[in-house]
Amino acid sequence: MAKLPNTVRVGTDIVVIETRPEGEDLFESHNGTRHALGALDHQTGEMRIRDESGQSQSQMRDSLLHELVHAALRKANLHHDILKKSNREEDVVARITPWLLLILRENPKAVAYLLEPDA
Repeated sequence: MAKLPNTVRVGTDIVVIETRPEGEDLFESHNGTRHALGALDHQTGEMRIRDESGQSQSQMRDSLLHELVHAALRKANLHHDILKKSNREEDVVARITPWLLLILRENPKAVAYLLEPDA
């Protein structure tokens, strides 16, 4: 079984990933993250994911992808644009993440093709 990575690259940013146990705020500066399964601090570039005490491995994968979608929306400036104005970012991310993960899991040949380096 693959292990949660310590870092991920989002464009030119390197996002550091740490885990936190159940019942602990994911970030001290983010009140209300005690029950969240994941969070991304856009100021520091750190991501925190709830560890195995707070969610299953399957949920951890979903949480990682969920936070990566937030990161992608921020890189695309959609968080300042459409989604910020309508206050719908969390709803959009929560709805699309399980579908993206399902598509990736069910289409390994397409994923392999997408991951091929450009010539």
